[in-house]
Amino acid sequence: MPMIRETASCRAAKSHPMLLRFSVCALALIVTNPLRADDEHSSGGNSDSTLHPLSSKEEMIRDRFQRFQDRVFRLREQIAEKEPQNAARLGRALSQAGELELTAKLDALIKALRDPAQLPQTADAQTKWMEDADRLLNILLEQDSQNKERRDELDKLKQYQQKLNEILSQEQGLRNQSGETVEAKRMAAQLDQAIKRVEALIKRQNQLSQANQSQNAKSEQGEKRAKGEQGEKGGNGEKGARGESGEQGAKGEGNQGSELGEQQKDLAKDTERLAEDLKQLGEKPEAPTDAASQPQSSQLDAAKAMTQSASQSAQSGSQSMSQAGDQLSEKKQSDAAQSQKNAEASLEETKKQLEEAKNALQQKPSEAASGSEQRSVAQSTKSLSNQMQQDAQSSQGQQGKQGGKPGQSGQKSQSAKQQLDQAEKSMDDAAESLDKDSPEKAIPPQDDALDKLQEAKRELEEQIQKLRKEEKDETLRDLEARFRDMLSKQKPINDATASLNDAGRANFKRADELQLADMSMAQRGIAGQARTCLHILDEEGTTVAFPRVVNQLAEDMDSVAERLKGFDTGAITQTIEQEIVDTLTQLLDAVKKMQQENSEQAKSGGSQGGGDKNQPLLPPSAELKLLKASQVRINTRTTTIAGSLESGSEQKPNAEKGLKVLATRQQECMDIARQMKDKAEQP
Repeated sequence: MPMIRETASCRAAKSHPMLLRFSVCALALIVTNPLRADDEHSSGGNSDSTLHPLSSKEEMIRDRFQRFQDRVFRLREQIAEKEPQNAARLGRALSQAGELELTAKLDALIKALRDPAQLPQTADAQTKWMEDADRLLNILLEQDSQNKERRDELDKLKQYQQKLNEILSQEQGLRNQSGETVEAKRMAAQLDQAIKRVEALIKRQNQLSQANQSQNAKSEQGEKRAKGEQGEKGGNGEKGARGESGEQGAKGEGNQGSELGEQQKDLAKDTERLAEDLKQLGEKPEAPTDAASQPQSSQLDAAKAMTQSASQSAQSGSQSMSQAGDQLSEKKQSDAAQSQKNAEASLEETKKQLEEAKNALQQKPSEAASGSEQRSVAQSTKSLSNQMQQDAQSSQGQQGKQGGKPGQSGQKSQSAKQQLDQAEKSMDDAAESLDKDSPEKAIPPQDDALDKLQEAKRELEEQIQKLRKEEKDETLRDLEARFRDMLSKQKPINDATASLNDAGRANFKRADELQLADMSMAQRGIAGQARTCLHILDEEGTTVAFPRVVNQLAEDMDSVAERLKGFDTGAITQTIEQEIVDTLTQLLDAVKKMQQENSEQAKSGGSQGGGDKNQPLLPPSAELKLLKASQVRINTRTTTIAGSLESGSEQKPNAEKGLKVLATRQQECMDIARQMKDKAEQP
């Protein structure tokens, strides 16, 4: 039978996703079969011995087409529940085949090929049949509308998300400006009160210092009198009486000193309370829950820093006052005077720092957010809402033409649009307050607008995550079908290789050599399928080990194809073939396990993560298993090559070439492990 030519339809069939690919490839082989009656007729053959083989080949095509229809029918039943759109497409293909009467036309061709007189008409009939079969093939190869709609929807959602992030950033900036202005006003008022408190403390401290000085002077005079009169105390009654009077005066001054000490201690406590109040005023929130509600300003930061310094100065003054109080109680007026002087200096420094903090607030280069700025952000929000509305109407129109129903993505977009509309209204309210120079009244509607924008963002992120999950689920289904198909084709090649090797290369007949050539071509075809999987994984782009293992798989298939072409069925060839089966089995198991986990997670109502984070096609644990299996294969093949080289079944140049490949593989494993480590360490 003539060789099958690979046309564009056949190449498209290889890349077509999911189970439809099997049917597409089957029909592509039938359509592209170059059997033509006029070719045989033009060669001059017109006897029964020439015509009968042509009719037999046409019968083979009819049988294949019938098997194709049976397979499509069974496949449609199998995927009807999980893939209704693909099942519907297969149904359309079956209906089209019936309407075109393709099987009946093949029966007519078979009959015509047995009659030499009908040969000219048979060529035209064959051409017409192939054209009809092409129409059937186009149905199977048509673009999956659901996939295209999902990609288009995902692109739109990403555009919405980008624009919404810009609006959020702008609104948050305006909210910060309003908060900064209100905070500055509030802090300025608090600083005014604090300055008044400091001035009152300074006044009280001055009074206590003067009282101490006065008491200290009286005490010194009393001591002088007591010393002068002590010698005359026993001389006469009058002088003795004056001496007793001097002692009583000293006791009175001591009581007064004790009273001043208590007053000084009370002042120290008041000053300490001021220090604590200033400390709280100068503190920054430790863990703000919302960046928008915590204005960040260099002027506010500077004022708070100065207020903290003022708190420290007040605390130092309080300590000096407390020390002076103790000294006054111990009648150490001179020492107390120095401590009081230190306290006064600390209070003056506190006042100076508070005044500098107030000046820093008054020197703000930026003003509060304006109403026009707020309206500009509101207009951007309205534009995004309108765009979402237009896209929704356009999508509904397309679905109406196709007889489809609105999807969840459209519902989510509408929900996000409603949040945007509410945010716009709050922004307009904030703009009115800003026009009236009332930023404190603008803050509540600005906060409400931010809440609505965040909710819209969550809606979009949830839908983006859902669509990405659908894409990943479909990719996993596609890969499962491809790996399963490759495995089903690889096993017969392995069995045939082992059988031919048992016969011995020296005993190969022409038929065996032809079989090996066919096996080599089939192996290269499977390698092409593996590279299609590699392209899918590269496009998906969320895994590290997965695509590298598939690339190694394709290289191994090419190596086997080359060895079979050279009639090499030995130990190394069979080892690589077994590694191919093992790798396909491992890949298939990993994909099936991930599908099962996703299905269980969907049933339990769980999710694969929050926000817009792009979850990998396979988890790190599954990739690590693939990496380990790759390392085991390197070890096994190294041992096999060494044994074959020692036994003489493998030539040294080939062994060196194989070891060089393994060295490259070993380096790849190192690179994969490093990339997986770096990826795991990313936040």
